[in-house]
Amino acid sequence: MATRLRIACLTLLALSLVCATARGAEVEQFSITPSAAIAQSNDIAWLLTQVEIAELNQRQDIAIAAIERIEAIEPDNIEATAARARLLLLEDKPQQAKKWLAQLQAQAPDSLATQKVEQLWRLKHGQSAQYNQLQLLTKGGQYDKALEIAERLFAGEFANLSLELDYLSLLAQRRQYWPQVTARLVALNQIYPNVPLLQLQYADMLRRENPLDPKAQKIFSQLVKDPKLGERVGDIWLRTLQDIPMSDSWVQSHAIIASYNPSVLVYQQAYDNAKQSWQQELELRKDPSYRAKLAGIKLINQDASSEQVFQLLTQALSTRPDDPEIIVAMGKYWLRNQEYQKAHKYFVRAKSLDDNPNLQSGYESLITTAQYWWLVEQAEQANEKSQFSQAEQKLQQALALDAEQAYAMIKLAQLYMSQSRWQLAQAQLQKAIATEPDSGYALSTQLEWVVRTKGEAAGLKYIASLSPSQQRLLQEPKQQLQQRQLMDDLAAAQAKGDTALIEQRVAELLKTPPQSPWQKREIAQAMVQIGEQALAKEQMRLWSLQDSSPEMQYAYALFLNQQQQPQQALIILEQVPLNKRSEAMNGSLLVWQQAAKAQQITLAFAQNPQQGERLLHQWAEDMPLFVAKQWLNIERSDIAQEMFSAFEIKTIAPWQVDDYLDLARAFADTARLQQLSDWVSIQNWPEQNVILTKINRADRLMRVQQALQNNELSAARDILKPLTLEAEPSQSPWPELFELAVMQYQTGETAWEYDYLFLQRGRLASYQFAQLIAMSQDDQQQALLSEFNVLTQTQAYDWWLVHDALMQQAQWSQAQEYGLQALQRHHFEQFQQHVSPQQSYLSAGDDWMSNSLVRNIDQLRHRKQSYLKVGADFSFEQSDSRNFALPVEASIAMPEYDGHLLLRTELIHTYDENTYFGTEQEVNIKQTGQAFAIGWQADTWQVDLGTTPVGFNQTDWVGGVTLDVDLQDFGLSVDLSKRPETSSSLAYAGAKVDVDQQRLNWGSVLRSGASLGLSWDQGGDVGFWSVAQWHQLKGHNVEDNQRYALMAGTYYKWINQSQQRLNIGLNLFHMGYDKNLSEFVYGHGDYYSPQAYTSLAIPLSYYQQVNNQTSIGLLASVSHSWTQTDAPYGVPGESSRDKGFGFGFEGLVEHKLSPHWSVGGKVALKVSDDYQPNQIQLYFKYYFNDNWRQPPLQPSTLQLYSNFY
Repeated sequence: MATRLRIACLTLLALSLVCATARGAEVEQFSITPSAAIAQSNDIAWLLTQVEIAELNQRQDIAIAAIERIEAIEPDNIEATAARARLLLLEDKPQQAKKWLAQLQAQAPDSLATQKVEQLWRLKHGQSAQYNQLQLLTKGGQYDKALEIAERLFAGEFANLSLELDYLSLLAQRRQYWPQVTARLVALNQIYPNVPLLQLQYADMLRRENPLDPKAQKIFSQLVKDPKLGERVGDIWLRTLQDIPMSDSWVQSHAIIASYNPSVLVYQQAYDNAKQSWQQELELRKDPSYRAKLAGIKLINQDASSEQVFQLLTQALSTRPDDPEIIVAMGKYWLRNQEYQKAHKYFVRAKSLDDNPNLQSGYESLITTAQYWWLVEQAEQANEKSQFSQAEQKLQQALALDAEQAYAMIKLAQLYMSQSRWQLAQAQLQKAIATEPDSGYALSTQLEWVVRTKGEAAGLKYIASLSPSQQRLLQEPKQQLQQRQLMDDLAAAQAKGDTALIEQRVAELLKTPPQSPWQKREIAQAMVQIGEQALAKEQMRLWSLQDSSPEMQYAYALFLNQQQQPQQALIILEQVPLNKRSEAMNGSLLVWQQAAKAQQITLAFAQNPQQGERLLHQWAEDMPLFVAKQWLNIERSDIAQEMFSAFEIKTIAPWQVDDYLDLARAFADTARLQQLSDWVSIQNWPEQNVILTKINRADRLMRVQQALQNNELSAARDILKPLTLEAEPSQSPWPELFELAVMQYQTGETAWEYDYLFLQRGRLASYQFAQLIAMSQDDQQQALLSEFNVLTQTQAYDWWLVHDALMQQAQWSQAQEYGLQALQRHHFEQFQQHVSPQQSYLSAGDDWMSNSLVRNIDQLRHRKQSYLKVGADFSFEQSDSRNFALPVEASIAMPEYDGHLLLRTELIHTYDENTYFGTEQEVNIKQTGQAFAIGWQADTWQVDLGTTPVGFNQTDWVGGVTLDVDLQDFGLSVDLSKRPETSSSLAYAGAKVDVDQQRLNWGSVLRSGASLGLSWDQGGDVGFWSVAQWHQLKGHNVEDNQRYALMAGTYYKWINQSQQRLNIGLNLFHMGYDKNLSEFVYGHGDYYSPQAYTSLAIPLSYYQQVNNQTSIGLLASVSHSWTQTDAPYGVPGESSRDKGFGFGFEGLVEHKLSPHWSVGGKVALKVSDDYQPNQIQLYFKYYFNDNWRQPPLQPSTLQLYSNFY
């Protein structure tokens, strides 16, 4: 592109100067400008022209005279200063030239004159290696690569005429540029008339098109007469004639040279030799193989590389196998066809056969060029096969061969970058840029390194740090980075729902749209978000017309499908030629086509299953394998297998093979696979070999699956590794590789398959990339995460996979980041609307992904959430027993220790009216105390240590340890504790009573023991729970006692929704105490202690969330109980049996006042024959961080420390 633009500029300039002048305008002979004319001239423009002509002719005396005349007229003339600097550089006086250059940079840093001197300075110093490489490539006949370097070096501007003439000579090596080169030379001869070198190059261009062109002959004949330059022109003309096939006109040209220079012996000899050679040539041309040599070399000199050239040179070699000219020509043929090894072989042979010392350096250049590119080619081939060590070795050899070319350095850096070896890559890039500071390839690769390691903003800073000429080389990537920044701004605006900013960024991007079809699609999606759906569709349609590339058509099709236009999307994608469809395109096309069929089948089955079956039976004859797969998809594997078994292999068509292989693998039918292989092997299908390879591959993959099912990882790897390496990387068996890698990872180690997946990660689908992250660790995982962040076309599921992996690896901070990203993308995929992370959380749906993410995000935010909870609890019975508590609880998050520190205190007031057993003496217990506790709460365990209320009759230490674990589908809870018995004031606070003039002090019962719980709830409609308890009860002056309890229940979720639930259950409860210590008497604890108590209850509970701010719960139960009680222990009394019904009701509520405040309450009423407790609670809860969570579906209640189990 750069070359074409350069040529276009040259053409326009030439035409503007030539105007109506014919292409072959007459050119007068040059005559040296007299110094007197210079000394008398006051025309600065003319004087500057004389300086340039003198530079070209290496006439420093004339140049200095013209410069001094200019300085006399205009002392501060910038052009004169620049000319002095150029002359000093040409005279190899860099120190003096540097002073003049510094003066120029200070006076006119951006002037064209300064830039020309800077260019000449770079060619002499900073870019000498590149300039040498340019000359090497030109000598080696690699003109395209030479032109690329020339474009980078000169960028359309030339320090002097000599450099421009060299560039035009290089450009002239490509026939398609001849008209433009000729036009420019005509223009130069108009600007600088009578300059022999310009005339000579113009004549040479005429000679290229026609060696006998009369204008060229006239110019040669005029220039050869010049007494000072005649021999030089004669030499050039003679060299030109050497490249022309001998003919009568060829001999005539020698005659002209000799006739105009009769005193030059060499020309006379050349003429005599020409006549003699022509006679010999006439004899040689009677040989067909010799004529083939001439024709082949002629085509090679015209830059041809076709099969015709090969045939001619092969014919010539058949009779002249040791002719260096033919061998070199054949080497150039292979070099131009990028067969570097063959080219190298021919160049070496030609050098060994030719003893001409003048040609040896040329042979060496050709040999080095071929060997260098051969090594680079070998490195690229090794890299494609993932043989990275070998690729590195070849590139190092290329660098050892030629350390002045940056290409191998850049390739080596790219190799290191693909392996995330960033420091080594940077070292190579620094060398490459030092070697070729203005190499666009090196600079763009360095930019890629900066972006991948430091981000896009750092990339823009890097570009800004470069010189103006280097920045020009990165203009396109700079624009791309700026566009990506606009795209990032657009994405951020979409996430915030900032409509104004979205409109602004879209408008800016539409002015200079990005090249990427996927970014264009994102722009269209943003337009849809702000309500411009019709405009977005039209814009995508126009883009698809302007860019017919498969990627653009695919992006357009995906956009249409996303806009609920699947049929139009299918039409667009089907128009992409089959050989240009990527794997992703074919996948989408197949998915959409099958989705259309599947939708038809689903609709038919939904309306009438018999109709759906009729449809499948209707298709069965025309497409039996597809229909069999459909039966398999609707879980009718019996019919699918029957159809597959009945399918006649002899009727299979090539396009049915993939479906056949899918079914064979589904049923692990290796026998049918072998039958298919036998049949295909005797067919004459064009794609026979491809299909046989597919069958072999399917067979090996089935054996891999069998090995994996048997957990034979080594056996699976032995099959999978060669299968992977012998295929193209894009055809790698990704599912099996991932399955093997995951199974190996679960053993705690990684193996070859993980390394392969890591190195080929650029080819992975986004969900596979996410799976790879799940198996990585430490720095490698962080590098993969950085790469994942910039992937395009990622789905919410991919981000969920990464989030889930980070959760399992306890990478909590990043797990939260990727979880919120997954929620945002999931919301956009559902509603086509960008929202903030918090909004995506609050509006999450009831699907599995949303529930999983919300649950995990709740867990992650809970890790950092601290709260303060203050409440009041009032419980009472009709028997004038009352308890009042004011609890305060602080939970302090300590995420670095994976838990919360719990601090708790409770003010307890208890009051009870009793009658001392066996008397009529009334006793009132009224006590107040303050309990204290500290604890630690982790995800699966909890521990606490505290006191019974200080101020009660007795105070003691209490506490407990709880452990919750998962046993496959069951939950297990183990609790060891020491807690106060709170069922009566005596048992809880103790009492001091005067009875019969005796002071009695007793009570304060503590319950120590264990509890074991087992539950099962898989989120379905049914659940189960059970608890087993055993405790020992001890008190102050109270008889010791023992208690056991067994509880179990099941429940059915009549309504089971995320915001509403109705449960009905059945609970069974049985407990027993060793002694009946239920009386208010010294030695008893006044707590309910039957020897056998059994209850059967039917609970009903209803919970609902209202407006995402309030949760309510209504609970009711009816029960029937059976009681057996011994006589009171140690005092007179009788045993008893009893039974009766009980009823209970609870009302719960929790309301979120703000992101920091919640309030809740509870009212509970229970009614039985002799026990009627009631309870009222109210609490406030303050969260130190924003609380995103809605109130739980089942409102939380205020749990007193004294009631902890």
